[in-house]
Amino acid sequence: MNGTPSRIATLLVALLAASAGRADDVVVDEVGGAEAGINPGMVFGGADLEQMFDSLAFADGGEFGGIVMHVNEPDSSGSGQAPAADNAALVKQRLEPARQRLEAKIATIDRIVGLAEKQRKKLEIAAQSDLRRLTDAVAEARAKYVGRTLKVNPGNGGFDAASQRVMQDVQQDAIRCRELIEQSSGAASLLAKVVTGTLEAEQATKYKSVMDGRRDCRWKALVASHLAQLDETLGLTQKQHDALTAALLADPPAADELAAAGPTQPAPAAFLVAVRLAAVLGRDAALAALLDPRQRAAAAGGGEMFGGMPGDMIQAQEIIDP
Repeated sequence: MNGTPSRIATLLVALLAASAGRADDVVVDEVGGAEAGINPGMVFGGADLEQMFDSLAFADGGEFGGIVMHVNEPDSSGSGQAPAADNAALVKQRLEPARQRLEAKIATIDRIVGLAEKQRKKLEIAAQSDLRRLTDAVAEARAKYVGRTLKVNPGNGGFDAASQRVMQDVQQDAIRCRELIEQSSGAASLLAKVVTGTLEAEQATKYKSVMDGRRDCRWKALVASHLAQLDETLGLTQKQHDALTAALLADPPAADELAAAGPTQPAPAAFLVAVRLAAVLGRDAALAALLDPRQRAAAAGGGEMFGGMPGDMIQAQEIIDP
């Protein structure tokens, strides 16, 4: 599930580096048109690393993250960092949705099985531990970029290799944090791990049954949506459609794995379908043989689900990873 954000962020860094050299990013004092070389009157923009991190880690800027370009910002050689307390406070505020998801999960368990006070307290302690570890990890990563701005290099009209490496570090740290945030109430959380041991046997059975039922309904809808898009782009026959549907429904993800994508995260949830379809095609030769090579490549890659990528973005990916 983490492939899509990582790929998006990689493309974003390349596009940002390329955009820095465009004419509308540079202001030039009026001089004779024949004058050659670097004009000392040029004012170069820059990239705000702190806001770049925030837009990717906290999904501020939509699917591709928002980028803030500045003019005449201080060079990144200075630390420029805000006090650690300010950074921690901001991260805590930005992780409020994660805290609410953890609380909502406990409330859901309570509605399904009826928690005793001692059981609820144990789950709340686990959720607090999850949130504390998440806050510490995100704050530590973000602190490296607080108050830092990269300036365009006058020598090449854009960001030099060292600056591009810094931006790649930002995107890697930010996407790692974004994944941690998305997974904070999922199967890997301490809360999820202590639920079974906290509930009585009858409660645990009831909880699993209800959650699996909800998972099955949502998984069926996601599979139907994904295959409907493949039908449109690949012209699947009814036999192919039914076979792919049966294979995906026979091996659903765990309830917590699907819930981790969250109802507000449709792309990761849909990407999970694409990933599992690629896996089943890889291990089931008979199923793969039902598709022609073009259909098989698209179904295994999952690219058709996201409508492909614009040509300039594909080109940008090749710049970083030829």
